[in-house]
Amino acid sequence: MLSDLEGEKKKYTFSSKKARSIVKAYFASKIIVYYIVLFVYLLLGGLFFHVLEGSDEQIQRETALEEIEQLNSNVKVFLNSLNISNETVPINKLELLSSYIVELSENISALNSQYSPVMKWTFGRSIYFSFIAITTIGYGKLAPNTQHGQIFLCFYALLGIPIFLLLVTETSKNFTNAFDLLVLSRVKKERYRWIAIFLAIVFGLIAMILIPAAIYGAIESWPYSTSLYFCFVSLTTIGFGDFVLGSNPDARYSDNRHLADFYVITSMLWLYLGLVFLAILIKQVGIGIVKLDKLLSRMIDRVISKKKEKLNVILQKIHEKHSPTKELEDPIEEPEVATSTM
Repeated sequence: MLSDLEGEKKKYTFSSKKARSIVKAYFASKIIVYYIVLFVYLLLGGLFFHVLEGSDEQIQRETALEEIEQLNSNVKVFLNSLNISNETVPINKLELLSSYIVELSENISALNSQYSPVMKWTFGRSIYFSFIAITTIGYGKLAPNTQHGQIFLCFYALLGIPIFLLLVTETSKNFTNAFDLLVLSRVKKERYRWIAIFLAIVFGLIAMILIPAAIYGAIESWPYSTSLYFCFVSLTTIGFGDFVLGSNPDARYSDNRHLADFYVITSMLWLYLGLVFLAILIKQVGIGIVKLDKLLSRMIDRVISKKKEKLNVILQKIHEKHSPTKELEDPIEEPEVATSTM
């Protein structure tokens, strides 16, 4: 009988462990599916934006270069048409030459300011733009110019934002559960738990903001304060767009398309992990605020109850002092005299 009970107990323990492993495998497989969906979704977005916007950018570049070449040829033809043997040149021809030179200079300046040596809408940068769009950061430095690209962006972000938020939520849950299992489960006292959480937050701030700020400051030639500002604005999804990655014309990646693509795509990993850390941080701050609110509520209730007790004692004393005391005395009865009739 005892052996049967032990067998049932072992069977039950084995079944519970198996059930837990199945559940863990299910959730692990689920988040892997989410990652695959996000990866494919970013590839599709990068492909569409590369085709829609990259071709338009190429046409604009070629048009601008053709205009510059045309102006250059006009200047050459005009100079050849001048009679060099004459000591004087008509004023109207000088004015025409001046207008050609000014227009040529303006077009060259516009081409240099609008177009970097590396195209904006390469496949790698298009993937990066797709990622920035669904994270709702939206720097604004890179945006679709064609009508088809703008319409596609609306539908792409409408579906991509929920997918990204779902993945960030699931990833932050897994990190939190792992931290609870590996760290907090071994800490018994509540005070030490809060110390462990605080140290984890400090480590996250160093890894996600302080170190990346130093790296990006060195690559982009930014002051460290500017890099800190950029990291904070990016991870909080404020995204003003005044400072963006890949905008330094003197950096090594500016003349190398593949290096530029690798740079912006690896930056996506930092942004993703930083947003996951931010989600965990917000959750822990929320939990801390709730616990602090409960603690303050208990303290306030305790103070109010003590004040009530003191007030009741004072009121009782006042009542006893001012209320008249009536003593009820029993009347003394006189003995009746018995009268007998003779």
